Amino acid sequence: MKKINKTNIKIINNGKNISDSIQKINEKDSRKKTILIYFIPLTALVIIGFIYIFTHINVLLIPFAILMFIVLFGWDSATRICPNCKSWNAAVWIKNENVSETEEKKEKSKNKNKKKNEEEKRKVNKEKNGNKKIKVKYTIIQGKCKNCGCVFEKKKQRIF
Repeated sequence: MKKINKTNIKIINNGKNISDSIQKINEKDSRKKTILIYFIPLTALVIIGFIYIFTHINVLLIPFAILMFIVLFGWDSATRICPNCKSWNAAVWIKNENVSETEEKKEKSKNKNKKKNEEEKRKVNKEKNGNKKIKVKYTIIQGKCKNCGCVFEKKKQRIF
């Protein structure tokens, strides 16, 4: 049974059936922990970074390092939220795969010189009908939840 969510997450195997009330409690708890362990330290980290840039007080590097550690832990835990039971830091990554695909895109350009420069930069194959083939790289991560036992797959577009 494969279910597709809006956020490029496929649930391959549901595992245990979790009631809606438990899902809502888990989702509320996960949202609260994401705010406390990720977003608040991240904003404090940015503020301390700007203050350090303008003042160069070396003592500010100590709370900066501590907050950076907390933000890294919070980011890692926030990416491990199970899509089925919405539990915080419950997913364990089983499989990681890098895939590249080619997609056709139509481009309308007003200036031919601009179009030629873009083609040279991207090294894109151009077809006769004006479509371009662009190579898109994806990372497909498969995870398993420790709480409910569901197996899911996330597909993310890579930058590099």
